[in-house]
Formats: sequence, C-alpha cells, structure tokens
Amino acid sequence: MFTPTKLLRQLAIFSITLTLVGCSTTSIANDKQWTLDAAEINTSTLNSTIEEAIAYLKIAENKNSIATISLPAGEFNLSSNQNEPGTLVFSGLETGNNGKLLFKGKGRSKTTLVFSDFEQIAVYGKMTQGLTLQGLHFTREHYSATQGEVVSTSPGEIIIKIHKGFPKPDFLWRYHDMGHYLKRATNSQSNPKIIQQANKQVKYGYRSGSAYPPEHVKGLQWRFHLANANQDLADNGYTRGSYVAIKAKKSAFPYSFKGGERLTMDNIKWTHSTRGIIRGTKDKTGNQVAIKDITISNCRMVRAAPIFDQTPILSASGGGIQLNQPNDLPATNILVRNCILDSSGDDNIALFNVDGVKLENITSKNAFARSILITDKAKNVCGTNIKVINGVIENDKHQAVTIPACP
Repeated sequence: MFTPTKLLRQLAIFSITLTLVGCSTTSIANDKQWTLDAAEINTSTLNSTIEEAIAYLKIAENKNSIATISLPAGEFNLSSNQNEPGTLVFSGLETGNNGKLLFKGKGRSKTTLVFSDFEQIAVYGKMTQGLTLQGLHFTREHYSATQGEVVSTSPGEIIIKIHKGFPKPDFLWRYHDMGHYLKRATNSQSNPKIIQQANKQVKYGYRSGSAYPPEHVKGLQWRFHLANANQDLADNGYTRGSYVAIKAKKSAFPYSFKGGERLTMDNIKWTHSTRGIIRGTKDKTGNQVAIKDITISNCRMVRAAPIFDQTPILSASGGGIQLNQPNDLPATNILVRNCILDSSGDDNIALFNVDGVKLENITSKNAFARSILITDKAKNVCGTNIKVINGVIENDKHQAVTIPACP
C-alpha cells in the first residue's frame, strides 16, 4: 500500500528518470577553441588543426557546437599541400544545424595568407556542412595577370611592351587552350579601366588547335600570336601606346567548395587570385549532390598595389564569385551582401544553375567581361542597392538583364 509520502517519493524518482533520459538524447553545445600563434601558421599545422576540429564536431554530443580556429594578425606564407586538392582542406566537415567550424583571422586587413603554390586551390572543401571563413585576406605570391602598351600590330600578331615589374607572359602561359585573351584599357597610371565600347576580347596563343606561346622580342617587348591569323588589331583601336590588359588563367581557385550546406565567407579579401567556385558535386555512388545555404558578406575583391607607380588594370586573370555550374543540381538559398568587387579577369559575379539569390549592397566594377552574369538557368534572383561601375549586367547570350528588386 502506497502512503502519500511513498507516492511522492516514487513520483520524484520517476521525474528524475525522465530528466536523465531527456539529457541523453539532447545534443549539448560544447564549444571549443584553438588559438594559434604566429609560429604555428604553416600548411601542416593548419591542416592538422582543421582535421582535429572536424573530428571533434563529428562526436555526437558536439555536433551543434562551435569549433573555432583563431589566427593572429600578420602575413603568413603557406607552402603546397602535396597530393591534396587544396592547400587548406575542409572536406568531410559535418555538423548539426546549429554547429559550425569557424576559421578566422583578425580581419581582412590584418591577417593575410599567401598561398605559394600558384596552381593549387587555396581553400578546398567537398561535402562541408557548417563552415565559416572570416576576417582573412587570401592572396598569391605572384600577380596572375599582366599588361602593357602596344608597340606594333600586323595580321595575326601584336607586339606589346610589358609594364615594368608586371609578370612576363611566359610565366603566365600554360599549354591549355583556355583563358588567353587581350582587351584594351584606358591609358591611366593611377586608375586604368577596361574600355567598354567596341572592345571585344581577342584570343591569343592558340590557332587551329596548335599552341603559339608569346615570344620574347627584346627588353620588355613580347609578340602575341592571335587565334585569327588574318586579324589586324590596328582595325580595332590597338594603336601604338594603347594600354592592353593581358589575361591567362593559370592561377588556381582561391576557394573551391563542392556540395554541402551552410557555407559562409565573411570579411574576406582576395587579391592576385579571385575566381572561386561554389558548386554541386557527385557522391561516392555517382549521384548528384547540390549545395545550399550560402552567405558571402562584407567581402572585397581588389586590385593589388601599384607596381612602379602603375596601378594594375586587373585584379587577376580569372573572374570573381562563381556560383554553381550549368549542369549541377540547383544551388539554393544564396545571399551576397555588402561586397565590393573590382576588376576581375572575367565576370565579377557569375550565377549559373541557382534558385533563390539575393544580392544586397553590391558594387561591381571594371570587369574584363561582365560585372554580373546571370545565365538563363538562374532563377529567383533579386537585388537591393546594386551599383555597376564601368560594366554591364548580362546573360550568357550577351543580352542586358535587369535584376528585380527584392521584396
């Protein structure tokens, strides 16, 4: 027989049992911090710390935690990551909906990572869930585009005197028929700009499938072989002394993310290497996997400092923020806001197979191709306070596009 006292005691035990059972099925946040000093900022230590953080977040009770890797102020050179797809690798990151790995510096003007392997992706991730990159400047050891002034033209070729201190064309050349183009720019030492009118890009370096690399003539002068052997650029405004932007897509991506969700890049600056890609992928069985929930905010894509008092025409040979690819599953829920994108070597922003994109407070200027590319596969794109300077917003058929206002 239960007395009132015994009944209350049993109810108390039952209540405690329920509470304990509830705790065992609830993920409790256990945030963890890795604070690195300057001596620890190298490719090996950074990757081992990233691996440790990823492993920590895979533990069931930590999946909704925040794992933070903090880098100090300073400029740090990162060597090649041999036999890996990127210098820094975040692949396999898995978190709960409230968890994330925060990889951060002291700010884009204070913490600079210099990636020494010109042809290796700087930051790579496949199937990442919950990654935030914050407060960093990503750059390369070398400038990835060059420029100069017209010396002479003749059918099928042009001789250009490279501006002092800019890369030699043979350094940027690669035996791959993609990304070798010329375009005229305004003759300005302090702020040269791509000329927008009557200035189609001119392909060089490959003709009928055969390679014709730039040839050194003398001093700073180089001969460029045009794809069209009959084309005389004198007919296209390439007069003696005209400034010419010269691109060659040799530099690897500053970032490449394939598949996953909840990717954020905040307060990031890119120089020398600007064309990054965020896209879908395929899983181990060959099935397509999309990427979603992407935020890019407070970012800058800028030209490097003047070289012998000459400001670069381009920030890089490649383009800028590239969202998805035409044949991927649609990338969804994308926000790009408070960004200034300057002088990429292609499209400053390119939207391919995407659905649901907000562009807010964007300044896009002086792109080699388009300030913003919105392909026919891009759906539900809207914008607020978009400023285009010396550029165009077009689709992949070179038709003007108007971005509707966000509701």
